[in-house]
Amino acid sequence: MPVAEYKTYCRMIDHALEKKFAYPAINVTFPTTANGVLKGLAESKSDGIIQVSTGGGGLCLRVIP
Repeated sequence: MPVAEYKTYCRMIDHALEKKFAYPAINVTFPTTANGVLKGLAESKSDGIIQVSTGGGGLCLRVIP
């Protein structure tokens, strides 16, 4: 699954606006979560947006003993 550069991303968004649909956007904080998202998108043959967050991961590490 390729990573979209800026021009491809803009075409994706324009296409979604034209056809009136949305891409799923999933926030990930750990590599295992990102791998799960990539696997799910590949299995469903769906495009999607992965948002990478460092703040959420830091919070999890403080909460889990």
